[in-house]
Amino acid sequence: MAAFISEPIQGREVRVAGRDFLANAGRLCRENGALFILDEIQTGLGRTGTFFALEQFGAEPDLLLVAKALSGGLVPVGAVLMREAVFASVYSSLERCYVHHSTYGYNTLAMAAGLATMEVIERESLVDNTKAMGAKIRDGLEALKARHPLLLEVRGQGLMFAIELGKPKGFLDKIKWGLIEKVSRGLMAQMVVIPLFKDHGILSMVSGFNNVIKFIPPMIIGDVEVDFYLNALDQVLTQCETTSRPQELLFDLARRTVGI
Repeated sequence: MAAFISEPIQGREVRVAGRDFLANAGRLCRENGALFILDEIQTGLGRTGTFFALEQFGAEPDLLLVAKALSGGLVPVGAVLMREAVFASVYSSLERCYVHHSTYGYNTLAMAAGLATMEVIERESLVDNTKAMGAKIRDGLEALKARHPLLLEVRGQGLMFAIELGKPKGFLDKIKWGLIEKVSRGLMAQMVVIPLFKDHGILSMVSGFNNVIKFIPPMIIGDVEVDFYLNALDQVLTQCETTSRPQELLFDLARRTVGI
């Protein structure tokens, strides 16, 4: 085996790796002569409350992948950090300098954007802000979970988190849930995503054919925005559990899905 690659937090459904998983993965790679590659394209640059998520897992990768947020979202950019031994094994001589290259490598605009982004992250203490706001959101979501049966699970780190909806308790609601799920898995989560955006201007996403809703808010958010988000989600969940409006919306979506 040449290498093992993993995300510390799986981006699609925000599944957080076990505390010892990444550390043991790296150890097994070293013992068997394979490289350990960590993908921090979504989790890196402060998103999870530390500059890299690996700091929270005791992970020691041989290669580390970063992109997206590296330019602050301004221009396409990516970078690979690697151990010196790995670098030397590829670019060990002048004859091997073209083993890997790219037409757009070392793009000056992308590099300038990357440097400016890292300067802002440091100057504005955005990693510390992410950690603080992430903790506040987590506490708020756990409080909502205690009050809303529809909210099954909360997971994530820092400002990369998700909620998962669970089957309602009422008999009629269970029947409606089953009918909607048969039409299309993941359709149920739209009764939260659509009103969050339409009524409150909060953008989120359903993470595929499931009932997981993912949130990646800006790292510059503060207490005011966090309170607004938690209040909005509280209102939407209450509406879902006590009124028929969201369900009517879903049945309309379901009819459109099957072409009725």
